[in-house]
Amino acid sequence: MKTSLYLCTLLSTALAFVGCKKAAEPEQESASAVNAKVDAKNEADRKTAALAKEEKKKKKKKMLGPFAIASKGDSTVTGEVRLEAIEGGVRVIVSVKDAPPGEHGTHIHQTADCSAPDAKSAGDHFNPTNVEHGFPSGKTHHLGDLGNLMVSEDGSGTLHALIKGATLEPGGERSYLGRALIVHEKKDDGGQPSGNAGNRLGCAELKG
Repeated sequence: MKTSLYLCTLLSTALAFVGCKKAAEPEQESASAVNAKVDAKNEADRKTAALAKEEKKKKKKKMLGPFAIASKGDSTVTGEVRLEAIEGGVRVIVSVKDAPPGEHGTHIHQTADCSAPDAKSAGDHFNPTNVEHGFPSGKTHHLGDLGNLMVSEDGSGTLHALIKGATLEPGGERSYLGRALIVHEKKDDGGQPSGNAGNRLGCAELKG
């Protein structure tokens, strides 16, 4: 009798243990499911951050333009300007046609205003750091110094200039937006204060 009672007690205990174990298993699965959801959310957040970073990088490398170059004075020169924000600066691409053959000083000037017949409304060279005139490859130069544009006998020419330190940020102190690009009648010889490049043949307003 006592043996039977003892066996029944053991059996009841064993059954209770099995029942508890089975009841606990769904909780363990539920915890695993929660962890999986957390991992999935973390992965989604990582991908979102990576996409945002890539989009920001693309915006930094955006191309602006074309900005039309209008002839000034008795000039017939026309053309266009494109600006590309790159790491550490701005790439300027200038193309012209119907210009006099030879080299022509090309600069960024202070104000996006080409309204005056001689383009003097564009102001002086863009020089936010107040340094001496020079060439882009030199140690010292205005931020607006782009060098010389070479025009062939057929009146066409292209200039590619990479200017470190310039930006395309609207309202920025070193930004090319809100400025003007001027193509001059003569070669920029590097002389002070602005290269002795003569009159202004073409002007483009660089408005963002």
